[in-house]
Amino acid sequence: MSEDGYAGDGMRVIHVTTATNRDAAGVRAAVDGMVDGLSRVCDMHIVQMGVVPEGENWELGVSDRVRRVQLRSVGPRLFSYTPGLREAIAAERPAIVHIHGIWQYPGVATTGPARPPGSVVVLSPHGMLSARALAHHSPKKHLAWLAYQRTALSRVDLIHVTSEAERIDVRRAGLRQPVAVVPFGVDVPAHCPDRGPTGPMIALFLSRIHPIKGILDLVQAWARVRPADWRLVISGPDECGHREDVARAIAEQGLGDVVAIEGPRWGRDREECVAAADLFVLPSHSENFGLAVAEALAQGVPVLTTHGAPWRCIAEAGCGWWVPVGERGLEAGLRQACGLDRKGLLEMGRRGWRMMRGQFTWETCSARLAEVYRWSCSRGPRPVSICLVGEEEGS
Repeated sequence: MSEDGYAGDGMRVIHVTTATNRDAAGVRAAVDGMVDGLSRVCDMHIVQMGVVPEGENWELGVSDRVRRVQLRSVGPRLFSYTPGLREAIAAERPAIVHIHGIWQYPGVATTGPARPPGSVVVLSPHGMLSARALAHHSPKKHLAWLAYQRTALSRVDLIHVTSEAERIDVRRAGLRQPVAVVPFGVDVPAHCPDRGPTGPMIALFLSRIHPIKGILDLVQAWARVRPADWRLVISGPDECGHREDVARAIAEQGLGDVVAIEGPRWGRDREECVAAADLFVLPSHSENFGLAVAEALAQGVPVLTTHGAPWRCIAEAGCGWWVPVGERGLEAGLRQACGLDRKGLLEMGRRGWRMMRGQFTWETCSARLAEVYRWSCSRGPRPVSICLVGEEEGS
């Protein structure tokens, strides 16, 4: 070992996450992909610390290049108090401590007076600072903000976001630290997957069944368009009991024969479900990134999503539709998308796959994040992804 934070010619980086089971969905996939990608960067030594409640297991781990440390939390999952977390982090003598998400104990433990000496603390809020996210369970969040979260956020050294919209959310929250805008990556096949020209056309929603995802808007828009020879599949884990609301809307619109609700899909089953679709639809009101969009494009599936997700580039690249949030925007997008034949959709999908291969692989995105780490430790030049207060528009 050399100086604190460095092992030989490598930088020691710890990622701390409470997203350790399948319910965490996109956050878990993003963290696992990030640490796996960073482990391939030659001067990064990555440790992933997972905070796991008693009685649960850490699911769907990453590659053997990443050393994983499991810690048990006690009490309510909402806060995830974790005895021994500070000591476990300090024992690693990291250069970087990267925290994922807010509202929970890891973000408090790593930014208080007992934070690891000499370490740079990086935070990825994962969309939790958006206006819609803050409004969900707002009384509890308001109390937490006053009690500890505002102070903890003010002590973070650098904030990592995945889009310009999320950077704006950070500034609206009153945070003035440097912000690094680096998107998540995705595993992109070496060749664009082929699709068979048989069976009905399938539009797929594959994400959490939650009000913020705009599924009711999608059902209403589908009822207006009622595209011939198309089926809509809604798949994902139920949150807040919203599946019942969606099922009721489907029945009220008389769509039971063309719209299906299915359970969540994981791993290879998820990939095959996406690959079988002709169109991927994410009607969200708010997304910090929208990893499901990236996964669909990587599989060569064109995407219809809303301005609530930061994917203007799909319209610019001709691989999808980026429409206003709500029923009317989705209706217009569906009329265009479902008006194309399979050949036209396949060509759009190929354009999306090429865009992902060029810009959104984990190799590319991890290299950009590694540049941010080096700069934050004064071991490299300032990356173009760094945004400082005073240089930003409107700051």
